[in-house]
Amino acid sequence: EGSVIAGSNVYNSVVTSGRYIKQNKIVTCWFRLVMSTKDSNMEGRARIGALPYVIRDTNALRAILSIGYSGLITSPPEYSQITGEGVPGTNSIELRALKRGLGTYRIMAPDIANNAEINGQIIYETN
Repeated sequence: EGSVIAGSNVYNSVVTSGRYIKQNKIVTCWFRLVMSTKDSNMEGRARIGALPYVIRDTNALRAILSIGYSGLITSPPEYSQITGEGVPGTNSIELRALKRGLGTYRIMAPDIANNAEINGQIIYETN
């Protein structure tokens, strides 16, 4: 998605592929995104949208994105792992970076370059 600000600031995708399995209320998604050019007006938090079902709005269980590979997405050097968290009540994932301990960093639009790539999996509960 690329933005939490009203509008449609998005990347042009070279590759967008994925699949999902839904068993009762549990959804497992696998995907690969390769982006070509970024909208120069893109700002705000970086998100991946268009999950097949809305993420259940619960604080007890957070939907966490596991990334097998990411490229051309940056974060401060003390944050070593790019990941993401499902946004409850939506069908999107907010990209984040983790550091040792409890710190997280929200990936913002300037942290993503042209030709960025993400291969990942998310498991979440829907309503």
